[in-house]
Amino acid sequence: METSDMSFSVSLDKGQGCEWGSKNGLYSLFAQKTNLLNPYFWRVLREIIKFKDDVLSYLEVLENNPDIARKETLEQFVKARGYSELFQKAYLGVVNFSAYSVLSFFRNHHLLQPFGRPQWLTVKRRSHAYVNKVKEELETRGCQIRTGCEVQAVLTAEGCTVLCVDGSKERFAGCIMAVHAPDALRLLGNEVTYEESRILGSFQYVYR
Repeated sequence: METSDMSFSVSLDKGQGCEWGSKNGLYSLFAQKTNLLNPYFWRVLREIIKFKDDVLSYLEVLENNPDIARKETLEQFVKARGYSELFQKAYLGVVNFSAYSVLSFFRNHHLLQPFGRPQWLTVKRRSHAYVNKVKEELETRGCQIRTGCEVQAVLTAEGCTVLCVDGSKERFAGCIMAVHAPDALRLLGNEVTYEESRILGSFQYVYR
């Protein structure tokens, strides 16, 4: 294992707006020296402290009361609690994600506090190490790994037929589609079942 870093930094308006970070303590926090005398930035710092308390209380209520619907979005959460516009831009980047999903991730990964976070560890040599390890293990078991072969469609009428962009196709007894839901829908095309369409179509992505 080797040490990793999960710090946070913000630069708004191409460096002309608010800038701050969390990696090097106060030096990063006040990377933009004008923030020392900026009352709006000091308000954001107070809101960061308040945010942690609000989030922990919110999650405690939901997790102790499983019958309460978890439909509130992150945007609704911050607006209902009166957070400033600068806080939303400089700390959270509010979007219409599930508040519970995002905030529980923040809590579980110690992201609610800008400083004093635990030291994160990662596999030595990062993804190169474990991707190669998985590749070696699969190949020793007789698996064939094919790269550079873009899949165009997956037909499921009889088993599973994979059609590639280069015109090749191959039939299998079954397929595991390890892709995002919208991509799976696109690959299944007209052969998608009602249940597959209902489940895969329920995922929404926001690109910014």
